[in-house]
Amino acid sequence: MREANVKTFILTILAALLFVNLPQGMAAEASNYPAQAGSVVRDQKMTVLQRVDGRTAVIRMGMTKASVDRLLGEPEAYRSPDGGDYYMYGDVMAGYMNGRLALFSLGEASTLASGVGVNSSLANASKKLGAPSVSNTLTYGYRWDAKSATLFQLKGTQELQRYAGRSDFYLLELSVNGLGDMYGIQLVRGDYAISSMERVERNNEALMPTEAAKPITMADLAVVQEGTQSRVTLGMTRKEAEAVIGMPIDESLFGITYDGIKVGYRKDRVVALMLQLTEAKTLYKTPRGAGLLTSRTVFEALYGQTEYTDESGLTYILIPEGTEGKLRTSMINSDDQLDIDNKKPAYIISTLFTESEGGLLEFLMICDAEYASTGK
Repeated sequence: MREANVKTFILTILAALLFVNLPQGMAAEASNYPAQAGSVVRDQKMTVLQRVDGRTAVIRMGMTKASVDRLLGEPEAYRSPDGGDYYMYGDVMAGYMNGRLALFSLGEASTLASGVGVNSSLANASKKLGAPSVSNTLTYGYRWDAKSATLFQLKGTQELQRYAGRSDFYLLELSVNGLGDMYGIQLVRGDYAISSMERVERNNEALMPTEAAKPITMADLAVVQEGTQSRVTLGMTRKEAEAVIGMPIDESLFGITYDGIKVGYRKDRVVALMLQLTEAKTLYKTPRGAGLLTSRTVFEALYGQTEYTDESGLTYILIPEGTEGKLRTSMINSDDQLDIDNKKPAYIISTLFTESEGGLLEFLMICDAEYASTGK
């Protein structure tokens, strides 16, 4: 539940303004809109009832972090791939701007004051919340008027575009799975969402290379811990890897989970490195600087083109060439054979990108061909 919620939490921030196609230039104008200092949104639609130790805490958007901490307890701080921080109160996630609650993702013990929770049916949620702001979506946009203490629902794309990104603009977003079952509810303030978007854009702009991509080598089969020079590479022993990434959090047939990274081992050697959108206090990037939320355009500029591509991602099949760590990128019509049985060496860099505009990296795997084929 927590992993799914973290991904939803991050993607909701990024999608909050994209879905209304915020016109170019309006983002900067919206982010300059003066914040309504000290304004707590006292409306049921922006109020969460949180069960804590047998009691019910009332959480409202705009509350101070100190107030939320008193009600929910001391949270754990995590790093978002966009460079910001968020906080976990059990399975509840929260984000603050200028010390006030600007994003809240409901957990199993949470409900909106209207009675809608993450386990509610979509039909029941729609009945209690009414029609969404834009038809055929699950997004509700509101404007909070602090002077009259009134929350107005916005209707239609034009109204959402008018207020999107401002500190008096709020979104209530429902998340459903492929079967139509609801699994997430997020509340986010407009300026919080846009600040996250701007960080992602700045990060990608800074990362975009000015020269053509250099050939991929064995040195690229690694990840680097953010803010350090420490790296984990394919071929390391488990002891060497854990000296960098710390102790395991969880273990499964397909690898061992650590803070911010999942690692696959075979005969005590690292054979797979995986990054995905999940809760983390430590972030990792590739030696070329790509990490979670790197855009597809930037990733391809860093690593070059590949023929193994589709709408969801890019895959680089890499064949060792010579004895100096060189790798050759395999082409679809080449004679390359990934001979797993005879242990012919080959390596894979595989990516998945979000469906949002621009496509942002949500999963990265660097592994050898045997792991890619067998999962072990």
